[in-house]
Amino acid sequence: MINRYVIGIVGGPGTGKDTIARLLPEVVGESVEVLSFSRLIIDEYCKPLGIEPTHTNLQFIGNAIRPEWIHERIYQKIEQSNAKYFVIPSIRREGDFLFVRSFPKHLLIAVETEGRIAYERMKQRNEKPNEDKLTWEEYLVLCNAPIDQEVPKLRKQADATLENNGTVEELKEKLKQIFSEVA
Repeated sequence: MINRYVIGIVGGPGTGKDTIARLLPEVVGESVEVLSFSRLIIDEYCKPLGIEPTHTNLQFIGNAIRPEWIHERIYQKIEQSNAKYFVIPSIRREGDFLFVRSFPKHLLIAVETEGRIAYERMKQRNEKPNEDKLTWEEYLVLCNAPIDQEVPKLRKQADATLENNGTVEELKEKLKQIFSEVA
């Protein structure tokens, strides 16, 4: 694992975790491999079993399977890759947090976004089935799902915090600032 840098992003639904992951290659000046717990669940559970990858289904499966299994699969992917930077934009549990911290070179970023802004962004991105039809009440249920219960506590323990209520360009500048401080 020499010269591998693992970045974990903790935040609630729609706060911009995946946007941060997409911006990182430009910020660090190198390619960054994205290793998402959700993507792993979709590829290794939902697709083979024909389960629709809705937020509810992903949260249910993520809550049901052992975190150690997910961490081992991600660790294998890191070992098999030639990339220098890895980002995990789906840190939601203490075990996930500790997993990222187990790497010698790591950074945990908390992302905070006002609820209504996160909700509107989720609806606009329409990344998961029927996300564009999501109601405010359904969004609040997602934010309070069992798998997301530890997110507020983990945000407080992160190495850096990003407020993401503005533009993508503002977010990129905040990321550059964080990396200039840790590099």
